[in-house]
Amino acid sequence: RHSKCFAMRFVPSFLLVTLFFSLGEAFQRAHAVTRSSTALFNAASDSEASGFAVKKLEVCQHRHCRALGSPKTLERLKELAGDAVEICPSDCMDECKLGPNVRVDDDAFKIKNGIKTDDDMRRLLGLPIEAA
Repeated sequence: RHSKCFAMRFVPSFLLVTLFFSLGEAFQRAHAVTRSSTALFNAASDSEASGFAVKKLEVCQHRHCRALGSPKTLERLKELAGDAVEICPSDCMDECKLGPNVRVDDDAFKIKNGIKTDDDMRRLLGLPIEAA
């Protein structure tokens, strides 16, 4: 009898907790979509003024990305963008095996992986790709 009573108290509270977390996840997804839509709108209007598709790029400088060439990526992005785009080093983005990783406009959902070639960097900045 005692275990039945415990189960009756536990199950409804468990369901409430599950519902609470499900609603929280749905809110986070909706907020992420709103943020990314707003970011795309802002990037489009800002790119008209600066000529670049982004305002800020963070290049991971953690040991795995450094081994994959992130110091060269950081320097080349600075050369390509000049002062028009804020380009700075960053700590680990937790996508180590896919590096060098670059975060776009402070958005955790916009991490570009494997940015090594000049063409990759030009695409990221919204610059035309030079013909070989």
